[in-house]
Amino acid sequence: MSFNPETEIANSEWLYRAIPDLPNFWKPEFSRPSSALFKTNTDGISVDRDGDRNEQEIIAVFCQKKPDHGLGKLNAGFVKEIPLIIKQDPIENNPYHALILETDGTADIKSSKTKKLAKEITVIQAPETYR
Repeated sequence: MSFNPETEIANSEWLYRAIPDLPNFWKPEFSRPSSALFKTNTDGISVDRDGDRNEQEIIAVFCQKKPDHGLGKLNAGFVKEIPLIIKQDPIENNPYHALILETDGTADIKSSKTKKLAKEITVIQAPETYR
């Protein structure tokens, strides 16, 4: 069965977020990303859906595209409960791309929600400087 990027994002899906190797995105004292990782530009928080791929495949793709970045994952059901919207947003060469948005559809996510995301994210790999 092949992945359809237009399918609704299930609560059981995992959303993967790259963690840039920049000091304002990482709290070394806690070995976790800061809430700045979830403050966005005008588009929203860029994530990749798992899309029924195994995690090793997802990690390999991220490491190839952004070798100095870290990687974390969030459960889609948790993101929806905050509450936030997860919108399918397939782009060229990445059908798994999605955006996390505020409930009004804007990219300006409230600070209290960015803190919840930062606390909940499971770190798979720290950014290069902090490994």
